[in-house]
Amino acid sequence: MALKRSGSRFEASIWPGFVDAMTALLLILFFVLSIFMIVQFTLRETITDQDLELSNLSSQIEEQDLEPLTCPFCGYEVENEEDQDDVEWVNKEEDEDDN
Repeated sequence: MALKRSGSRFEASIWPGFVDAMTALLLILFFVLSIFMIVQFTLRETITDQDLELSNLSSQIEEQDLEPLTCPFCGYEVENEEDQDDVEWVNKEEDEDDN
Protein backbone atom coordinates (compact mmCIF):
# COMPACT_ATOMS: atom_id res chain seq x y z
CA MET A 1 0.00 0.00 0.00
CA ALA A 2 1.26 3.38 -0.90
CA LEU A 3 1.57 6.01 1.76
CA LYS A 4 -0.79 8.84 1.33
CA ARG A 5 0.42 12.26 2.23
CA SER A 6 -2.15 14.29 3.95
CA GLY A 7 -2.31 18.01 3.26
CA SER A 8 -2.72 18.75 6.97
CA ARG A 9 1.02 18.52 7.50
CA PHE A 10 1.62 21.43 5.17
CA GLU A 11 -1.53 23.28 6.09
CA ALA A 12 -0.75 26.41 8.11
CA SER A 13 -3.06 28.22 10.42
CA ILE A 14 -3.11 32.00 10.08
CA TRP A 15 -4.30 32.60 13.63
CA PRO A 16 -0.89 32.66 15.37
CA GLY A 17 0.40 35.25 12.89
CA PHE A 18 -2.79 37.30 13.20
CA VAL A 19 -2.57 37.28 16.99
CA ASP A 20 1.10 38.27 16.86
CA ALA A 21 0.34 41.16 14.49
CA MET A 22 -2.56 42.40 16.62
CA THR A 23 -0.44 42.16 19.78
CA ALA A 24 2.35 44.13 18.13
CA LEU A 25 -0.12 46.83 16.98
CA LEU A 26 -1.61 47.02 20.47
CA LEU A 27 1.83 47.38 22.06
CA ILE A 28 2.76 50.12 19.58
CA LEU A 29 -0.51 51.92 20.32
CA PHE A 30 0.11 51.80 24.07
CA PHE A 31 3.68 53.01 23.58
CA VAL A 32 2.59 55.98 21.44
CA LEU A 33 -0.18 56.86 23.90
CA SER A 34 2.32 56.71 26.76
CA ILE A 35 4.67 59.08 24.95
CA PHE A 36 1.81 61.52 24.24
CA MET A 37 0.72 61.40 27.88
CA ILE A 38 4.24 62.16 29.09
CA VAL A 39 4.61 65.06 26.64
CA GLN A 40 1.18 66.44 27.60
CA PHE A 41 2.02 66.24 31.31
CA THR A 42 5.35 68.00 30.78
CA LEU A 43 3.81 70.77 28.68
CA ARG A 44 0.97 71.24 31.19
CA GLU A 45 3.49 71.64 34.02
CA THR A 46 5.52 74.13 31.97
CA ILE A 47 2.45 76.21 31.11
CA THR A 48 1.26 76.14 34.72
CA ASP A 49 4.67 77.29 35.94
CA GLN A 50 4.75 80.09 33.37
CA ASP A 51 1.23 81.16 34.32
CA LEU A 52 2.15 81.29 38.01
CA GLU A 53 5.29 83.27 37.23
CA LEU A 54 3.30 85.68 35.08
CA SER A 55 0.76 86.14 37.88
CA ASN A 56 3.55 86.80 40.38
CA LEU A 57 5.18 89.35 38.09
CA SER A 58 1.84 91.07 37.47
CA SER A 59 1.19 91.33 41.20
CA GLN A 60 4.71 92.72 41.74
CA ILE A 61 4.07 95.38 39.10
CA GLU A 62 0.79 96.33 40.77
CA GLU A 63 2.47 96.46 44.20
CA GLN A 64 5.23 98.76 43.03
CA ASP A 65 2.69 101.39 42.05
CA LEU A 66 5.28 103.39 40.12
CA GLU A 67 4.45 106.50 38.19
CA PRO A 68 4.80 105.93 34.47
CA LEU A 69 7.74 107.48 32.67
CA THR A 70 7.15 110.43 30.34
CA CYS A 71 9.33 112.03 27.77
CA PRO A 72 7.70 114.61 25.52
CA PHE A 73 9.78 113.90 22.42
CA CYS A 74 9.72 110.11 22.69
CA GLY A 75 6.30 109.50 24.21
CA TYR A 76 7.51 108.19 27.59
CA GLU A 77 6.81 109.49 31.06
CA VAL A 78 9.69 110.35 33.41
CA GLU A 79 9.98 108.58 36.77
CA ASN A 80 12.06 110.94 38.92
CA GLU A 81 13.32 114.52 39.04
CA GLU A 82 16.81 113.71 37.73
CA ASP A 83 15.32 112.22 34.59
CA GLN A 84 12.98 115.20 34.31
CA ASP A 85 16.00 117.53 34.45
CA ASP A 86 17.68 115.51 31.71
CA VAL A 87 14.58 115.70 29.56
CA GLU A 88 14.32 119.47 30.09
CA TRP A 89 18.03 119.86 29.21
CA VAL A 90 17.53 117.87 26.00
CA ASN A 91 14.45 119.94 25.17
CA LYS A 92 16.46 123.16 25.66
CA GLU A 93 19.19 121.81 23.39
CA GLU A 94 16.62 121.01 20.70
CA ASP A 95 15.00 124.44 21.03
CA GLU A 96 18.39 126.17 20.69
CA ASP A 97 19.24 124.06 17.64
CA ASP A 98 15.90 124.99 16.02
CA ASN A 99 16.59 128.74 16.51
